[in-house]
Amino acid sequence: MATAAILALALAGVPAHAQGPSVDQLLERVFDAGQRQPTEFSSEFSADLTLRAPLGTFVAQGQGTYVQWRRPGEKTRQRVVVTKLDVPFLLRPFQGYLKKFIGEKVEGQVEQGNVLNEHDVFLLDEKAGDLWVLAGVRHDIVGDFMKKYGRQSDVKDRLARRAIAKWMYTRMRSQIVKPGGPYVFQATIDSEGNIRDLLLQYDWGPVRTKIDYVKIRGNTVWEKVVVDSMTVLGDWGRIEGLLNMRFSNFCFNNCVKPELVSKTN
Repeated sequence: MATAAILALALAGVPAHAQGPSVDQLLERVFDAGQRQPTEFSSEFSADLTLRAPLGTFVAQGQGTYVQWRRPGEKTRQRVVVTKLDVPFLLRPFQGYLKKFIGEKVEGQVEQGNVLNEHDVFLLDEKAGDLWVLAGVRHDIVGDFMKKYGRQSDVKDRLARRAIAKWMYTRMRSQIVKPGGPYVFQATIDSEGNIRDLLLQYDWGPVRTKIDYVKIRGNTVWEKVVVDSMTVLGDWGRIEGLLNMRFSNFCFNNCVKPELVSKTN
């Protein structure tokens, strides 16, 4: 089917006067939310990591410290220190790896908003409670499709790309699987631009993150983060992992220990 025909079908379902914020306004809120993070921030966390493997289900429990800071002119940086991790006997050989796994999943949340820059994003749905669902298809996938089936001039048309992305996402998602970063995503955004629910689809499987926020002294910070993902655990191969983290004892500005910051330089 030619791109022009797909555009006609896709745009036919778009209301002439859509209610609520536009896609660009929602994207601006997401990026602004990242910039509103405190200059320095730290908290303690507790974590439950549930691993579902062929040998059974295993639960590791941990505690640690999370710090986040942003120097003038630099992007936000973070560090996770797992201070304690209790693991079942069979998982003890993997204790170091599991600490790293927890750290990577937490630190990755700050960068999750960047996935929106790598996709052609459209509004998929609007939910009660001032929630909006954005979705997207990776730039290269949309571009390759348009070059193959459409006009070269359409490739740089932002609205055309979004219409094609929505058509591909809703009609042929299973046919556009591609290695690399997530080939599609779906995100639930609140009125302040905070990502509440994020689903990333990779060629090897999905990664889903749900976040609850709490506002303390005007700062919106994580209260709970749940990550449902997969990992490769030695000879066990690829297994499912559910990470449930709860944050407490928040501190803002002038509370990040210098030795934690220096270890990342």
